[in-house]
Amino acid sequence: STSAVDVEYDGTPIKPDAVERDQVSIAFGTGEVMGEFVREVVCLGKAPDGQPTAKGAETKGPLLTNCVELRTVLATKMTE
Repeated sequence: STSAVDVEYDGTPIKPDAVERDQVSIAFGTGEVMGEFVREVVCLGKAPDGQPTAKGAETKGPLLTNCVELRTVLATKMTE
C-alpha cells in the first residue's frame, strides 16, 4: 500500500541504505511464522466527503475518524 512504512521492532523507520532489518519469529500451536515489521494506516468504510482514505503514516497528518495507524508483522515465511 502507499501508506505502509517499513519499521524496526520499536517503530523506527528503516533507513534507505539499511542492509538488515528486525525480524520476528512467532510460534503458535504446531506452526511458526517469520516476518518483518511495518507501520500501516487501515481505514474502515468510505472516506467522508471524498477525503483521501489514509493520512498519517505517509503525510504525518491527522488520521481520519474511520482510520487507525498500527504496526503489524508481514509474514515472509510460514510453516504448513
